[in-house]
Amino acid sequence: MMDLARQRDQATQQRDLARGEAQQLAGVAGTLDALLAEPGHRVASLASTATGHAVGSVVWGPASSRLAVVTGALAAPPPGTTYRCWVERDGVRHVIGQMEFGEGLAYWAGWVDPASGIGPGSRIGVSLVRDAGGGAPPPVLLASF
Repeated sequence: MMDLARQRDQATQQRDLARGEAQQLAGVAGTLDALLAEPGHRVASLASTATGHAVGSVVWGPASSRLAVVTGALAAPPPGTTYRCWVERDGVRHVIGQMEFGEGLAYWAGWVDPASGIGPGSRIGVSLVRDAGGGAPPPVLLASF
């Protein structure tokens, strides 16, 4: 009996995780749709710094101050680390969020403070950082506006 109850609990947990992941992905898709419909939106290719190949996209809506970063090129980070998104202008970085993972995609979408300097001449990057913090690690993914 205990094994059956344990299996049910595991199935319930997996279902709840899948639902949460689906809601997050739907939110990112909705943000992308809204940004692409926004007049004056900008799209930039997100490139791997290791290969130089385009591996994702960054969409920015200057009117709404929203940004979305999407790639299929990142595996989940090792324990004790996260992928952080940032905006860099004139050599100054502003962390804007942490990449989430689901269904083979890594993504972040949200509002970006206009004071971060996002706009023409800025760079959007993703770096692997230790949860304990420390420094400004090199980007693994990079886009420029």
